[in-house]
Amino acid sequence: MKRYLAPWSSLLAVVLALAAAAKPLAEGSALPDTWLFSVGAIVVAVVATLFWRGQEQPVWGEDDQFADEALPDHASTPLQSVQALLQALQGVQATFAERSLPDILHELERIHGHWVLPLAHRQSHLQAGGDRRNSSHLSALLASGELQLNRARSTAGDRYREETRQAIAQAVQHFEALRREMGVSGGVSPQA
Repeated sequence: MKRYLAPWSSLLAVVLALAAAAKPLAEGSALPDTWLFSVGAIVVAVVATLFWRGQEQPVWGEDDQFADEALPDHASTPLQSVQALLQALQGVQATFAERSLPDILHELERIHGHWVLPLAHRQSHLQAGGDRRNSSHLSALLASGELQLNRARSTAGDRYREETRQAIAQAVQHFEALRREMGVSGGVSPQA
C-alpha cells in the first residue's frame, strides 16, 4: 500500500497545484489569490516523492507479487515439475483430435498457470551445479517452451486448430529437451 500511496499523492498534489495556479487573476493583482494553496501542493508533492524514493525499491525484474509462489505441492523439485508439466501437455496433445478448441484453451491456461508460471518465476532453481552456461541453457529452453505454449494459447483462442496443434507439438519438444537437460545435469537445486 505504501508503495502506491506516495506516487499517487504526488500526482494529486501536482494536479491541485496546477488547478490552483490556473485560477484567473483578480483585477489589479499579480498573483491569483490561491498562490499559497499552489505552493503548499507543490511542497506536498515534493515531500511525497522524497518519501516514496526513500523506500526500499525492488530490483528490476523482481516482483514481490511472486515472493511466496512456489512449485506446486506435488512437485518437490523443478525436474518433477517439468515432468508433470510435460505429462499434462502430452495429454492435451494425445486427445487433441477429440477435444474442442475452447476445451483445449482451458486446459492450456490451466497448465500455464499451474506449472509454467511457478517455474518461470523461480528460474534460479534451474541452476545446474553452479554452472552458469548450463543454467542459461536451461532458462532458454524453459523460455522457448513457454513461448510455444503461449502461441498455442493464442491460436486456440483465435480458433486456428492446425496452428494450435503445431504450437503444442513444438512446446512438447522444448519441454522434453528441458527435462532431458535437467536430468543429465543432475545438479538441479531442489525447491527451498
